[in-house]
Amino acid sequence: MITTSSTRAATALAAVALLAGCGGGDAQDAGSSQSPASSSSSAIPAPGSPTVPLDAPGDDRLDEARSDVTLEGAASSISWRLPADCYEATKPSSARCDDDGTAFQLVVGGKPGMDLVDSELDYRELAEEDSTVQQTTVDVAGRTFTVLVDDGGGAEGDTGIMTFLHQPEGSPDTFAVVLLTEAPVTDLPSTRVDELYQVLGSLELEPA
Repeated sequence: MITTSSTRAATALAAVALLAGCGGGDAQDAGSSQSPASSSSSAIPAPGSPTVPLDAPGDDRLDEARSDVTLEGAASSISWRLPADCYEATKPSSARCDDDGTAFQLVVGGKPGMDLVDSELDYRELAEEDSTVQQTTVDVAGRTFTVLVDDGGGAEGDTGIMTFLHQPEGSPDTFAVVLLTEAPVTDLPSTRVDELYQVLGSLELEPA
């Protein structure tokens, strides 16, 4: 028997795979399609309330090594630096952190040939029925990201997702950085939040 918690986790993982263009390798079968979640256009200036400056978030929390992510059919390849503390790479495009019993997963990728609007709609189709999705934009290290924050239902133990979408000017592709967390998205540890924004600042896009 599939529990509500398991269904929520499977759906969240499917959303991560969809947005990051990683296929089904990291996702379980989410079952029947979900109704779109309720949403609000929130004026939250920077989801998670990072303490690092957004124009120059720095890299002191990141590993020196750079991971290259090649997306078939994309006009650009993307590379990033994963956090040095806690996270361990599971693929070139993803890393996982188990922090005192709470799991966090970072996925970096994109949707070749899909613009920002369609990428957002794809995400909303997989959001949990009882979730609240907040949307805002934030500038990090000179790039503008559309941010979708899915509270996963809002209860302790629910799976929340923070998705940062960026479509470079003139590009047919949308790139994504996704944080999947078992912690409430409104109560993320500051260390995990600052690492996330440094990952965003570390992104490099090169012609494929």
